Amino acid sequence: MSFATLEEFRAEYRDNLVRGGLFVPSAEPVELRDEVEVELELAFRDASYRLTGEVVSVVPEGLAQSGATPGIALQLHTPSDELRKTFEPLVGQIPEPDPGQQVGERRCAARRRARAMGRLSGADANVAVRTRDLSRTGVLVSVEGASSPAVGEDVQLVISHPITNETLEVEGCVVRHIEGEGSVPALAVAFTEEVAARPEVQRFVDDLQSFGHARDLASIQGPIEEMGLASLLQSFSNGAPRGSLTVCRGSEEGRVTFEGGRLLAARLGAATGAKALARLMQWEEGQFEFHAHLDDEERDDPVLPLEVALLEAARQVDELRRLDPLPVEPGDLLEVVVATLEVDAGDVCKIEAAVFDLATAGFTVRAMLDVIPEEDHMILSAIGGLLDRGVLARSS
Repeated sequence: MSFATLEEFRAEYRDNLVRGGLFVPSAEPVELRDEVEVELELAFRDASYRLTGEVVSVVPEGLAQSGATPGIALQLHTPSDELRKTFEPLVGQIPEPDPGQQVGERRCAARRRARAMGRLSGADANVAVRTRDLSRTGVLVSVEGASSPAVGEDVQLVISHPITNETLEVEGCVVRHIEGEGSVPALAVAFTEEVAARPEVQRFVDDLQSFGHARDLASIQGPIEEMGLASLLQSFSNGAPRGSLTVCRGSEEGRVTFEGGRLLAARLGAATGAKALARLMQWEEGQFEFHAHLDDEERDDPVLPLEVALLEAARQVDELRRLDPLPVEPGDLLEVVVATLEVDAGDVCKIEAAVFDLATAGFTVRAMLDVIPEEDHMILSAIGGLLDRGVLARSS
């Protein structure tokens, strides 16, 4: 990599090198976890430096049609303090990236985006989670389940590194719920002070942060509304043999993975498969982030050809549109008007019985849609029927 001016190199050092990552435009065939040596040629100084790193993401040539630059993202082997000793005499002193902030008497460590799978368990909940951002003192996670530990509850968290499969087990406390429409799509966990002080925790967090930064250098990002989810998936699958598409809207975060023209998995909260894909296809705004790789073995049952899955999701969306206006909102609670539901009346189906039981238990409409496995339009039709017959009523 050649840098013509000091200002050009200073920007690359500040934004990427000192954060542990580097993107190298290249069409060379490499694989994830390959070790690569990069020569930094400083043309303005007639000097060069060699750095080594591990390949953590690859942008294939096929994605050039989507506006991406083919190349490789590296997580550098050289620690940031050594990079500072080498380059600060040249570029000047650069402030520490994301120094964190003081909150009361406690120093709050800097949070940086880092995505990894994990498991969160508390007194009554054991759910799959995916980290959104991470620091030495805590983490924000997306919840991939219908229930979540309460704010103030002590929890155990296991995080798996996407590349090395190394795991980190920590204890902490839920300090905040990120509320959605009738659900808790994300929550924040603060590590205990004893956990945060452990060297192995600090090392794991630092490594995952630099890994996340390096991965981001090879991502394709943008607004959903420019193309829509279906067109994005078709475009990326035409340009890459495999990939992971993360989409965000407000507090919600969904994920779709594919390989070899097949949809491997779709996730949105507790919803999976075509049901989750149909919900995501209804989003008219939000942000997407695409990586041409897979980190884990998420697979829906059955695994479908991507085109078939998109057609099925589109059918479910059409069925939902026929219900317009919908009888309820996702955040609504339903009041049970009758003491019992006569299940032998002939016109009461199993979905209505499930809705009745969940309404009795105080579930929101969104939680019902998540828990009941049938398609969303079928559940909403059942709710509408119970409302029309006076079995349920919308809580005021």
